[in-house]
Amino acid sequence: MFKVREVVFPEFKTTQASGFVQEIDESRERMLEIPMEVAVEIGSVECTVSEILNLEVGRVLMLDKQAGSPADVMVNGELIAKGDVMVMGEQFATRITEIANKRG
Repeated sequence: MFKVREVVFPEFKTTQASGFVQEIDESRERMLEIPMEVAVEIGSVECTVSEILNLEVGRVLMLDKQAGSPADVMVNGELIAKGDVMVMGEQFATRITEIANKRG
């Protein structure tokens, strides 16, 4: 046999939060100014410590991507997009061609 008791919950008290929405908007604006490292990776290669120590001017490292393949656009080390590498004036640039799946 079970004993049954009536459950009594305390009354919830609410208070008016003055300026709360404005504080959220201000925090959101500050977050938009946080600097993040953006890198464009055209390929990579795995080397041993010995191979790294023997690097010299003129040495060629073969990357794991073929010429013309899209570059990876990384933000804080995470892939966020792919793009084409371009030259604009005297600088390299990347045209975004694909946004990475946000759900992994």
